[in-house]
Amino acid sequence: MELKNTMKNNNLNLLMYNLKDKKNWFLVSIAIMTITLIIMPIILGSGINQTIIIVGILEIGTLMFLNSLMDSSYYHDNRKLTYYASKPSTRMARINSLLLSNMAFVFLLLVFLIAIGIFSGVPFDDIKEIFIPTVPWLIIGLFI
Repeated sequence: MELKNTMKNNNLNLLMYNLKDKKNWFLVSIAIMTITLIIMPIILGSGINQTIIIVGILEIGTLMFLNSLMDSSYYHDNRKLTYYASKPSTRMARINSLLLSNMAFVFLLLVFLIAIGIFSGVPFDDIKEIFIPTVPWLIIGLFI
């Protein structure tokens, strides 16, 4: 019973470590999305429309894929390998915490993208039409 409670606390600590580790990735992603989705369309004079929102979804998918590749390469980073080896958690718990942290940041990026669409004047029905078929594919891509 004691061991089970200890494992649960270590998994939560592992998840918190992964979320803190991805803080810089999240800030860079917000900066990239701000430049490509807000500043560039304003400079080019095209304005923010449905096409820009689709480009934003593709950017989120690409950033998510690259981040997942970086997460699965922790065997090559001595600092992370030492950290994971020191924690009494299973490999499945590590993978689950990585997936949960990736899902949290993808969700925050999607909220940021929806906010861009709403504040730029794109009708909410158009935003729903874009997000309903693509968000499940992003979630499936996270598990692949």
